[in-house]
Amino acid sequence: MMPKSNSTLDETTSVPPKAQANAAPLGLSSFAMTLFVFSMYLIGTGGVVNHNVALGLALFYGGFIQVLAGIFEMMRGILSSYKDNPEMLRNALGIFLVGWTIFAFIMLLCALKSNLVLITILSLLVIINTLLTTATFTGLKSFEVAGGVFGVIAAFCAWYLALALILQKESSYFTLKTWPIERIHTLSTDKV
Repeated sequence: MMPKSNSTLDETTSVPPKAQANAAPLGLSSFAMTLFVFSMYLIGTGGVVNHNVALGLALFYGGFIQVLAGIFEMMRGILSSYKDNPEMLRNALGIFLVGWTIFAFIMLLCALKSNLVLITILSLLVIINTLLTTATFTGLKSFEVAGGVFGVIAAFCAWYLALALILQKESSYFTLKTWPIERIHTLSTDKV
């Protein structure tokens, strides 16, 4: 029997709010898969030098809108805008990667009070983007390979976080830790 309340709402007949699905695991999984495949190519796994599969994965699994934009560009006859000037393409890609490096760093700053796994992923993204930016501007393959190694690590961290978000006490026999920062901070101040 429920205790009486001062509310005029009859709590026995109220409808509980509808649960919303968490889209974060899907986003993390698509990110992890695309990053993993591309990073394995950067490392040179299997001698793959043609990255078309990673491109397809990024376009379809990572961003359907980009596919639509690409179709509209092809209809206009725009297929390769930097074909005649490879140096300009390298510079354009380098600048593009600088932008993503800055964005990843901003996201890292925004996540500093979240959990250790997300902070690790974002820190790795800053490192990856910095290495790939350096590889693009200098043409040194070693920076590209190093970016690929960090990319594989980041992909596994993202899959871990996706799984940790999916596994709930109500629906799973076990859960995974994400090490929330406020909990870590509380533990460290308790010891003082």
